[in-house]
Amino acid sequence: MSGQGFVYTGMLNAEQLQKLLKRLENAVWLSWDLANINFNQILRDNGTAFNTCCEIRWQRAGDNALRVQVLSDEPIEVAPLMRVDGEWRTEEMTTRAVPLDAFQLSPPFGCYPVTHSPRARLRCRVFFLDGMAVFVSAREVTSDET
Repeated sequence: MSGQGFVYTGMLNAEQLQKLLKRLENAVWLSWDLANINFNQILRDNGTAFNTCCEIRWQRAGDNALRVQVLSDEPIEVAPLMRVDGEWRTEEMTTRAVPLDAFQLSPPFGCYPVTHSPRARLRCRVFFLDGMAVFVSAREVTSDET
């Protein structure tokens, strides 16, 4: 499935980002800082939250400033974020997530959300700007039964 994509970027404070994240219904969160990485819905220095039609990414850029990107399948109002100009198109793809029980890994969590398993697939949207792949945006965690 392909379609038009919408990309927004800018700076928000923690309160503004929390309000934006609350708009994502049934969202999966992955957030991290130097000491923690997990799927709890806690606002840390870096993270991503996504649902079936949108992903929000953030990165701390100061004491109370966060650089935010929104990758959406639909236009949305996200003031004070600005829409990134260009011809954004998307294509759907599914990929396997890294197996958490792989010998090389030692994550602080043992299973993916939704599947409650160390193996999962991610349904994603690839965002193309003027024909060039720029972002792979997670949309849904599903079972990997292989």
